[in-house]
Amino acid sequence: MPSVLIHNLVLLIALTSFYGFFLQQFQGKPRSFKFVIGIWFGLAAIAGMMQPFELYEGLFFDGRAIIIGLASFFGGWIPASISSLLSMSYRIYL
Repeated sequence: MPSVLIHNLVLLIALTSFYGFFLQQFQGKPRSFKFVIGIWFGLAAIAGMMQPFELYEGLFFDGRAIIIGLASFFGGWIPASISSLLSMSYRIYL
């Protein structure tokens, strides 16, 4: 159980690290930056869905909502929509 929480925490740390990297790389291209951030946050949401935290028998929690909320906060509606579509498609796949 603690290993799942540590995994999700490391995922959030990596997400913020790469956000700063992408911010520097796409300095003058805001539209490209938003698409890349949306894909990156969506992939992070999928990675978080692969390691859910079981609170009770049959009740699972994953960091997907937190990651999509961060995508909306940092990037706006375009990255939030892209990350939501990616996580929804993975959820349907499951």
